[in-house]
Amino acid sequence: LSATEVDTPLRQLAFPDIFPMHASRSEILCDYGLDPASGARQLREWASAMRD
Repeated sequence: LSATEVDTPLRQLAFPDIFPMHASRSEILCDYGLDPASGARQLREWASAMRD
């Protein structure tokens, strides 16, 4: 799409550029909003904003 100059919205879910505190994998994912529930919520918010 970019080669044909079609603008496509892009959103990223990623860890910040810091060393996370020690915790279980699930706790770390939850703390940074990267667990499945947080990701689904963020996707719904982005989709809703695109419709408005």
